[in-house]
Amino acid sequence: MSGQHHYSPPRDQLVGVLKIKEMPAGLKKVALGLAVFGLGLFAFGAATGESRAWQAFLVNWLFFTTIASAGVMFVAVQRIVTARWSRGVIRFLEGFVAFLPFAAIGLLVIIFGGKSHLYPWWDLVGTGELIPEKELYFGHTFFYARSIITFGLLLLLQVWYIWTSVRLDVGVTPEFGASWAAGLRAKMRAGFGEERRELHSTHSLQGKLAVAMALVFGFGWCVLAWDHSMSLDYHFFSTMYGWQVFMGGWLVSLMVFAVLLRWWKGQFPELPELVTEKHYHDVGKLGFAFTAFWGYLTFSQFIIIWYANLAEETHFFTLRLTGAWSTTTMLAAILTFIVPFFGLLSVVAESF
Repeated sequence: MSGQHHYSPPRDQLVGVLKIKEMPAGLKKVALGLAVFGLGLFAFGAATGESRAWQAFLVNWLFFTTIASAGVMFVAVQRIVTARWSRGVIRFLEGFVAFLPFAAIGLLVIIFGGKSHLYPWWDLVGTGELIPEKELYFGHTFFYARSIITFGLLLLLQVWYIWTSVRLDVGVTPEFGASWAAGLRAKMRAGFGEERRELHSTHSLQGKLAVAMALVFGFGWCVLAWDHSMSLDYHFFSTMYGWQVFMGGWLVSLMVFAVLLRWWKGQFPELPELVTEKHYHDVGKLGFAFTAFWGYLTFSQFIIIWYANLAEETHFFTLRLTGAWSTTTMLAAILTFIVPFFGLLSVVAESF
């Protein structure tokens, strides 16, 4: 990071500005309307037995959940490395945790309601058509247990971490926030003591939670990627697939963070020190670094499969580099790696 001091506005000043800055009511209604429409469309497709509705639901679940979970993980990483540059803006990513309880519900809907529509191996378990190792791994009880325990533990750690973080602000600020969350704020304030003591104990707890979360995040998302993405082609396997999935979510969360910083900068002209040019540079450097890392993972997976030339692995890329999917595959590489990599090489681009 820049190594320079980032000034954060006083809490009272920030809260005072936030009280007069609310999301436009029209935007809320549009967002709610789109959500209801999307859920209704999915419900109709699922009720009529349309497998594509379930497939679309799974793809969207995986995409948005990895981004939300990675965003919270990034917050925890700031605590592990005791970063100072992000203290004034990290709340933008803490808000990603709000999606995770809904993602947990979505996962239960997927594994219990859409199993026969999504997983081609589901009805093969116990028939002898799978090799013994996959027969064991794809056992229905084991599958349910992996999905629920893995995501449940990750959800617990991430919600717990953000709860402790938000509690520090709620405990020392006047009543402020949505009316429906008044009960939650009251629970946060319960037992809240002297600020310095609470700050010390909370930071100590967060250090432990952050390390535990990092371990569960890395391993847990590998398991979830194997089960809910790679297993859709159950003959294919790759030891790097899980990394590519959750690091893809990590990269997108950083890019979303950059967009949020740019947008919020324009929303708070009264607080020019909240989001500064230095923040743009720091997030730009991170975006550049993890763009390179994503490219490294993707190319490493490809080159190993290419030179090994094993049938159970090569068909994965054969399908994606021939026929109708070749254009999509090349666009993914160009838009995810080439454009941001060369675009972020410039200092000017990082601050744009």
